[in-house]
Amino acid sequence: MYKEVRSIKLKLREGKNKSVYLTDPGFFGDDVIMAFSTRFGGHSLSPYNSLNLSYLSGDEYKNVLKNRISFLEALNIDVFAGVLAGQVHGDRIEFVKEKISEFGILLPGVSVENTDGLITTSKNLPLVGTFADCVPLFFYDNVKKVVAISHAGWRGTKENIAKKTIDNIIKETGGKVSDIKVIIGPSIGSCCYEVGAELHDAFKDYSFYENICRVKNQRLYLDLWLANSIQLEQAGVLSENILVSEICTHCNNDFFFSYRKEKGNTGRMMGLIKII
Repeated sequence: MYKEVRSIKLKLREGKNKSVYLTDPGFFGDDVIMAFSTRFGGHSLSPYNSLNLSYLSGDEYKNVLKNRISFLEALNIDVFAGVLAGQVHGDRIEFVKEKISEFGILLPGVSVENTDGLITTSKNLPLVGTFADCVPLFFYDNVKKVVAISHAGWRGTKENIAKKTIDNIIKETGGKVSDIKVIIGPSIGSCCYEVGAELHDAFKDYSFYENICRVKNQRLYLDLWLANSIQLEQAGVLSENILVSEICTHCNNDFFFSYRKEKGNTGRMMGLIKII
């Protein structure tokens, strides 16, 4: 029914309402719901077709509302549950214990402001972020029963949001970094993330600069997957506890929204994680 997504490591699921999403293949275990939406199974028209989940994209309000309901229902999650990060491409991370609105993530303008990472130990409290090329990071500590989600574009990656999320998880729970597992979700890959010299050079002071900044056919490219993987390992996460989905949103634009490929005129996916 759907074009095969190349290098897929996550499971593909279709909810009863036809909303299509990717989910954990069993890496986190049975105590967590992790999901990343696609562009299939929604109500929006082109160029937001069809499961656009952002009110900030220019799409019609009624379509986004129906799409958010469809996405949550596909996961069998209470449609009035959830906390949304008010992302600003920064490195602020917030620990949350409960939802901030009685309507959860359904309505526009309700989010944890100026925040690119969320952490919780509360059961049945979905943590949600929006994405369209930037890197979604999903965290789970099976011992302390804590989950987190972070939004790592190039700015967040440069500010080491992956490590800062780990540090905050340990600070809040007293857990061990060796117990934390991380999934790096669908996002733009180094195959497509061409950058200018200024951005390429922004990582020059990093020890892994030569690993993540590449030159191909006299063009400059940035590898955010590897950058975040290295930062996680530098924070103490075991390499076997990091799963990189290896799914490029730009390559698979028929399957995902891609801000870069569609020149900003597009929708957004959602990443979600919840302790059951």
